[in-house]
Amino acid sequence: MSRTFLWALLLMLLIRGLALGQGEGAKVFERCVPCHRGNGTGMIGLYPPLVKHAPEVVMRSRSYLITVLLYGVQGKIDFEGQKTGYEIMPSHYSLKDEEVAAVLNHVLTSWGNDKLLPKDFKPISADEVKAERGKNLTKQQVYEIRKELKLEK
Repeated sequence: MSRTFLWALLLMLLIRGLALGQGEGAKVFERCVPCHRGNGTGMIGLYPPLVKHAPEVVMRSRSYLITVLLYGVQGKIDFEGQKTGYEIMPSHYSLKDEEVAAVLNHVLTSWGNDKLLPKDFKPISADEVKAERGKNLTKQQVYEIRKELKLEK
């Protein structure tokens, strides 16, 4: 094969990968798909949506969104009048700071969520994630923080 052909093929694959949103955040999100689905809608009555809900959470508290991913959460979630039977989200503490930031930024900018963020929104950074580590919160404590933030609708 010619060198030009190989470069053209590589470029086409790269562009296709970018078009499909296969960045680091999208790759990490693959582990979220079984519950939150590939389109972020969750499953009514089982798992909460990320569409519309994630931007609301991050505007109330950037650190809380990070905390949920790191430590998990246990308790019923009510969003837009739909109570979920979902009571436990597992901890993803084993993810690297960069992975946590990437997946949260993916969620916040996918499925129209980006249109719900303020114009001056800045992506979540790995340093913000690092600042939330080491708090040793239980899933129940994370749920209590959720209640304090009045995230139920």
